[in-house]
Amino acid sequence: MGKKGTIEILKMLRDRNKTQYKDLSTIDIAISTLSSRINELLRNGIIEHHLKRTDKKEEWYTLTEKGERTLEKIEEIEKIIDSN
Repeated sequence: MGKKGTIEILKMLRDRNKTQYKDLSTIDIAISTLSSRINELLRNGIIEHHLKRTDKKEEWYTLTEKGERTLEKIEEIEKIIDSN
C-alpha cells in the first residue's frame, strides 16, 4: 500500500462516484505506474472494475468494502503521524 500513487487512487475513488481511468490519470504518477497500481488493487480486492455496454461503453472503478476499510485505516495512521 505504500507504493507511489496508491493512497491517491484510493482517495479519489472514495471522493468520486464512478471514477474513470481518465480521472485517475490526473494523479501525478506515470501511466505505467497507474496501470500497475490499478491491477494490484483489483487483484487484492481493494477496488472493483465496472463495465456497462449499452449504446456507448461506460467503464469505471469503485472501492470495495475492503477498500473502504483499508483507506479508513490508512487515514487513521496518517492522523497519528501528523499529530506528532
